[in-house]
Amino acid sequence: MDLTGSEFYTQAAHLLHPVVYTTAAILLLCLLAVSVSYIYQHSLIRISLKGWHMLVNLCFHIFLTCVVFVGGISQTRNASVCQAVGIILHYSTLATVLWVGMTARNIYKQVTKKAKRCQDPDELPPPPMLRFYLIGGGIPIIVCGITAAANIKNYRSRPNAPYCWMAWEPSLGAFYGPASFITSVNCMYFLSIFIQLKRHPERKYELKEPTEEQQWLAANENGEVSYQDSMSLSLISTSALENEHTFHAQLLGASLTLLLYVALWMFGALAVSLYYPLDLVFSFFFGATCLSLSGSFTIVSTGWMSSSHRS
Repeated sequence: MDLTGSEFYTQAAHLLHPVVYTTAAILLLCLLAVSVSYIYQHSLIRISLKGWHMLVNLCFHIFLTCVVFVGGISQTRNASVCQAVGIILHYSTLATVLWVGMTARNIYKQVTKKAKRCQDPDELPPPPMLRFYLIGGGIPIIVCGITAAANIKNYRSRPNAPYCWMAWEPSLGAFYGPASFITSVNCMYFLSIFIQLKRHPERKYELKEPTEEQQWLAANENGEVSYQDSMSLSLISTSALENEHTFHAQLLGASLTLLLYVALWMFGALAVSLYYPLDLVFSFFFGATCLSLSGSFTIVSTGWMSSSHRS
């Protein structure tokens, strides 16, 4: 049926259910509090540089997704605004799952880290954090740019649609395919970390890299001391910890964040695309997921701050 020129969805943008706005506001406040805490109290929080960048960027992109969804998903009257909403949601969603993936990969590398030899003077230093930003932000920008350059109308969903997103066919290759692949890779990393921790329960903490002098003294006194052996010590000075949370806690936080974010995205999409009473049901599911995600970020933030003050 040709609905062009009909009265469907030509009225002012409809409002979402109040529970969506209320719970989204709580989530945004929690994300903002976590970000501000980690930025302004960075020197007091015992977290690695990589972990700090990943967590702050993860909070930012979840914040961006939630703001644009709540404020712009139903702005269908203005084509330019609607297309901008679709592009930003496309970018922020891909960026979020990528930052979760890099967090999982970082945990996996730390868990499986081998004993470090004395560094060769000619050895190149580790690559800068720029590569993480090129992956977490660069890949989504490239995908969105190609999709928009192919046809900007890909981001208008369909004529007279009640929400701002993407047309179905372009979204399969530009969003659902990549997002599903990245999420699958993230789950594989989580499973690999879980298996490693089950096989080696003594690996609990991420420690700071020893200096060359410390490595030399340890090698002379005790022979070769591996990185895993140092993680198995029952009594470790907090000053030697790179991250004060255990690997189990980091794995739980990353996997729970991915699970809740995927659920949040799905419930939000169903809440705006279905009709009464299903839209009401999924609006409450969206709100419950918002509160769960808010609680998880708040617990992580307060846990870091309290442990840092104790140290």
